[in-house]
Amino acid sequence: MSMKLIMENWRKLLTEEDGVLGKYVWPSANKSYRGLRSEIDTEVEEKLYRQLHSFFGTSSYFVQGGPPLDEEAIGVIKQILSSGEYADVFKQCQGDGLMLRGMQVSFDWIKERAPQALAALPESGDSLEWNGPVKADFPYHSDGKYGKISSWTPDFNSARRFATTWSANNPADALACVIQTSCETGTFLDTEPFARYIGGVYAKDFGIKKLNPQGSREVEYLLFGDCQVIGIQLMDDKETLRKKGFDV
Repeated sequence: MSMKLIMENWRKLLTEEDGVLGKYVWPSANKSYRGLRSEIDTEVEEKLYRQLHSFFGTSSYFVQGGPPLDEEAIGVIKQILSSGEYADVFKQCQGDGLMLRGMQVSFDWIKERAPQALAALPESGDSLEWNGPVKADFPYHSDGKYGKISSWTPDFNSARRFATTWSANNPADALACVIQTSCETGTFLDTEPFARYIGGVYAKDFGIKKLNPQGSREVEYLLFGDCQVIGIQLMDDKETLRKKGFDV
């Protein structure tokens, strides 16, 4: 289904004057309203809430598994971000702010995209210490098991923690890396404002206590689609990699 048709179908559920989510965002779950808003959450809002909760609860920055947001939900979020509506809730990272993504990737993945990072490694050293960032220039495509979404963070400690977390999905020859990008190269959604949404009709009808079970402790941004990588960090040295059988 085309994005145009998706948006046309969703707009049929809404009034033009109140915006794509109505006048207020998830009013039943915003505790600051304290019942002062009589607006009923729309069908669109309900679907977004449930899918975002599923994403945060089972496939957030530190947890594997769970379904991604579907194409319709992603289309609505991207429309909201491009329109500037509900900017106090749907905040987009702007400008040249730095975003980081910690990953475990194969040696060949790095060699193909950023051989300069391997060349810049020290001959020997502490294999648990991270080396400084090396300039890079290649596209990153959010197109994995969670769909066209990937998790990023401006916090290096969070990124490196994820890069060193073992997963059965990691390649057998996995190396830890942190890639860097600039906010201006992609569409990044700040998830911190979602921590305020608790209870409401979602707790009553669906058993969802909080929109984001992780709360605000994770400094997480969602990238919708692609971005351009501008830097990469590794935590190995050449001697260690040679002992593992890699040609550096």
